[in-house]
This record gives sequence, C-alpha cells and structure tokens, in this order.
Amino acid sequence: MKSDVNEWRESLEFFRQENSLLKYRLSETVDNSEGNNILPMAEYFQNEFLILDDNLKDLFNRLDEFADLINHPSEEKTLSLKVEIGYIEYKQAVMHFEKKFLNLTKDFNLKMLQSFQH
Repeated sequence: MKSDVNEWRESLEFFRQENSLLKYRLSETVDNSEGNNILPMAEYFQNEFLILDDNLKDLFNRLDEFADLINHPSEEKTLSLKVEIGYIEYKQAVMHFEKKFLNLTKDFNLKMLQSFQH
C-alpha cells in the first residue's frame, strides 16, 4: 500500500503540473485571440480548471490522511477495515479524477483547434 501512496502522489503531482500548463495555454489563447467569440469558452474552461485544482487539493489531503493511517498501524480490526475501505475509496476517487481530467483535456484541445480553424 505504501508504494501505491507514492504512485498516487506522483500521479497527482503530474496532474497538478498539467493543469497549470492548461491554464497557461488558455491564457495565451485568450491573449492571442481576436474578438470576444472565445471568451465564453475560455471562462468555462477556466472555471473547470479551477475546479480541478480544488479536486486535486482534496485528493492530496485525503492521501495524507490515508498515508497516516497506514504509517501508524494498529492491531484493531476496525482500523484495518478502515484502511482497506479507505484504500478502495481513494483508488476509485483517483481513477474518477483521472477520467474527468483526461476528458476535459481532450475537450479543451478540440475546442482550441476548432477556434483557430474558424
């Protein structure tokens, strides 16, 4: 489980950096665009990227809590069960975030291509 925690931490850090790059690309796109036709789309993506930032912050906090649980083992069966449930729930949360992130990135890239083709 400790190796999973490290992998999750690395993965979340990767997504944090990627989200920063997406926000930078969005900013550059807005700066280089002509007219106001891109502003509603830019506002939508900016809001979505900020939501991703909040989701990442929450996942990092939850990961720290989970790491504390497994780094301080106990003989109690209830704690062991809590660790197992926490592991499964966190793994699902990370997978859900990754899927959401990848879909949003794909949508963003398609919209950017379309905006420059018109």
